Amino acid sequence: MTWGQFLDHDVTLTELIPEVDCGVNNKPCPIDPRCIGINITEWDMLAFNQSAQCIPLRRSLIKDGEQVNIITSYIDGSQVYGSDDELAERLRDPNDRKLLDTRPFVTSLGGHSLLPEADEEAFCRSPNTKDKPCFIAGDVRVNENQALMAMHTLWVREHNRIANHLHKLNPKWLDDKVFQETRKIVIAELQHITYNEWLSVLFDQSVRDKAHITLEPNGMFFNGYDPTVNPEMFNSFATAALRMGHTLVRNFFQLLSNPKFRRSSRLLSRGFIPTREFFNPALLFLGRKINFIGEILAGLVTVRAQQIDGNFVDDLREQLIIEGNIVGDLPAINIQRGRDHGLPSYVKFREACGGGVVKSFDDLQDIISKEQRDRLNRAYRGTVQDIDLFAGGISEFPAPGSVLGPTFTCIITQQFKNVRFGDRFWYERKTNNVPRFKIFIYPNMAFTLPQLTEIRKSSLARVMCDNTDSVFFIQEKVFLPRNFKGANPVVDCDFLKKVNLDEFKEGNSAAMA
Repeated sequence: MTWGQFLDHDVTLTELIPEVDCGVNNKPCPIDPRCIGINITEWDMLAFNQSAQCIPLRRSLIKDGEQVNIITSYIDGSQVYGSDDELAERLRDPNDRKLLDTRPFVTSLGGHSLLPEADEEAFCRSPNTKDKPCFIAGDVRVNENQALMAMHTLWVREHNRIANHLHKLNPKWLDDKVFQETRKIVIAELQHITYNEWLSVLFDQSVRDKAHITLEPNGMFFNGYDPTVNPEMFNSFATAALRMGHTLVRNFFQLLSNPKFRRSSRLLSRGFIPTREFFNPALLFLGRKINFIGEILAGLVTVRAQQIDGNFVDDLREQLIIEGNIVGDLPAINIQRGRDHGLPSYVKFREACGGGVVKSFDDLQDIISKEQRDRLNRAYRGTVQDIDLFAGGISEFPAPGSVLGPTFTCIITQQFKNVRFGDRFWYERKTNNVPRFKIFIYPNMAFTLPQLTEIRKSSLARVMCDNTDSVFFIQEKVFLPRNFKGANPVVDCDFLKKVNLDEFKEGNSAAMA
């Protein structure tokens, strides 16, 4: 769940109409063409706020006839580094330009680095003081929940770990070269983990092969780059299909750790953080005897996510904090955002994905249960053509080889194919000589084959081991349940594959041009 959100914040962020007041919960939604709030009727009250009359929402901004994605569509670590020059500069350590900026945080377990403080006007539920700040990162949504903050922190630490190693290997490199070479490696790790680990949990080998999202084997470069492929995000992907991750969310984030000062595969519970504590970084500062970042990450790889289905936990339903004290219902907001974006109906996408023409609810009996079809029938008053894409997509039975239904499988696999084939800087490519951003000043942006071989050893498990002091034992495939004797055993971190950064030393046979 957390990787899906972290990934989403790398590729999609819709700009909303600025400086418009779309109301509050306890008054009717204002009639304003810039707003698309959800009116709450007296027979459909919010369970946790029965006086609420509106879920206020601003509409997405329209430019040149369509909604605007204001961050880069590539998997390029923009949630770590930013999507524009100004933010990218803000995130770099002013005293050590090869590093990303951090703030020190000392616990009984030793020193740690956290994300830098946000500006005073930043929104979060922390007091935003020196001791309990809001955070800033490459994406403005970093403060949404504590697991997301932990993942952001992990990758800032990973950048700085790699940068320090490259600086030792190549002491003559200028800080900016160290920074950009490190950034290039981190982006490659993010791409590799997404396709090698995360997508392989959603789709089996046959589905990935058919969709052309299977990575190349060791010893091979990727030759599929196609300049005619548009890697931009589908509206249906960003506004509906990728939001399937909301069904994975649990009501809490478990805090787990190894026994203090002892390397052991046994994990101890240190409590939990309720998921409803949205936008509240202050919880990470409540106990200086607890290493929250490592313990949240350990909890994420140990406690199973919910199933992908049509069910959502209470913390997301009717008590989701949107901003300030305004609450809403996440599934309802997803549906309303799809309408705001003018998405065609579910049955249109089902047909486009090869599911056949749908004229009645009975035509869905092979893909949606009778109980769920009856719910949809009541909600849409007997008009099957009105089913929203999000509502229909999460209602489908899983397709063969997928944890998702055929419609969302179709949309998501096509999107990830486009992202790979349409990115001239894709990490598996042999050559990519045109800089994407002007801050890239080095002509050869490709990896050599020995360097690529090392990148292919990267895993999220290894990144966690390298950047926390509370994860000593972990399963290699962190998106699958841990066990001790089965196919995904818990192992000592020392036995996990590790990227050999020595391949990036200037003058090696593998050195960069």
